[in-house]
Amino acid sequence: MGRTFGQRFGDAAYAFEELVAEIGSAAIGLRIGLRPQIRDSHAVYLGHWVKILKDRPGALLEASGHAKRAVDHLLAYSQPALASQPLAA
Repeated sequence: MGRTFGQRFGDAAYAFEELVAEIGSAAIGLRIGLRPQIRDSHAVYLGHWVKILKDRPGALLEASGHAKRAVDHLLAYSQPALASQPLAA
């Protein structure tokens, strides 16, 4: 997908990419019927995402767009029935 990632866990670019990945994994999980699960490790990520969202209010929409493109790309290689279903906005 030609994405640029951060250098290490905790920097802003890395945290943004983790947000993209989390949104994408949630979308795919819902599409294939996985139940969401809360994990203790999510709290660390949430702290980094809050900072990004405070600094850049539009970051959530931007991350969602990147995640949607990645999910669409992955689903294009999956079962035709899954790939043809629209991703919920």
